[in-house]
Amino acid sequence: MQDYEKKKAANQLSLYLSQPTPASLRKACMTNYDDKCSRKDTIVLRTFFDIKDAQDSIEHAIKNYEVTKFKPLQNFLNGKIAEPSSVTVELLAWLINFEGRPFDSRKTYGEIRVNEDSDAAEREQTEPSEPISDTEPISSEQENIPEVPTNETIEKVEPPKPEQTIPENPAPIPAPSRKRPLPKIILGIFALALVSIAGYWLVKKRPSKNNVPAIQTVFTRIGACMYWNGDHYEQIACVPAHGDTLVVALDSARFLHFRKIMLPDTITAKDIGKIWYLKLNGNIEFYTAEGFHPIETTRMLKPLTAYIFKKYIHPAN
Repeated sequence: MQDYEKKKAANQLSLYLSQPTPASLRKACMTNYDDKCSRKDTIVLRTFFDIKDAQDSIEHAIKNYEVTKFKPLQNFLNGKIAEPSSVTVELLAWLINFEGRPFDSRKTYGEIRVNEDSDAAEREQTEPSEPISDTEPISSEQENIPEVPTNETIEKVEPPKPEQTIPENPAPIPAPSRKRPLPKIILGIFALALVSIAGYWLVKKRPSKNNVPAIQTVFTRIGACMYWNGDHYEQIACVPAHGDTLVVALDSARFLHFRKIMLPDTITAKDIGKIWYLKLNGNIEFYTAEGFHPIETTRMLKPLTAYIFKKYIHPAN
């Protein structure tokens, strides 16, 4: 919303977004849609417009989408909804070309970038408008200063130097000491120790659940993909084709932390808001991380609520 308000104040948004109505928001989606959308944008659009068939056109779905369903997005832009659905927020991020989309819990949001043009203008104001001359005018007081004798005059009147005797065993002249910046050396040793510890952890540390491969295997293999194996992701080569198996690009965070909870009765009240679920074909499934369903890739998981916890996991006797 900060990015939306900033671009709105700078007249960087179309009239469809500056004065949002349900009809104008649909027109904004039609104008903004491009066949070159990223894969993540495509997933958001297919989720918002409820496109279940992979062969259906997104552009056709936008044109035939019911106008009244844009009302939640309009209310969000007008400040009438404080906590909209995640897919509504993702659609707004796509419409205003928000660079941080889609939402990632590992990122920090809310930082507004400074305009480079304003920085340049500020620098021009602080720079001196007139060049400073290398020579200054001589004042009248400076003109009365007596002339300082030159090197030639000093050499002529210099008294004779006494004879110097060289000792038989002159003391050795100490070599100039080379002082190294101690703080930099300490910082270098500290950084090296951190790198060594991290390397040891990556080599030795292995996730314990579901026989997940070692972490270093995930990050060092080039062109790796993964597929859903029922309750977790397995690593697989991207080529050749693997029949009907859904193969996606390797996502290290999802590969390591996304699991299906096979024993829902192990979920406790402390897990409310930390566990995600989806009701599919009359059954409810629980997962350890957020995101889209591993098979139904157009459906986004929802955070576990107290209502779902009491109804499906530990119903009252």
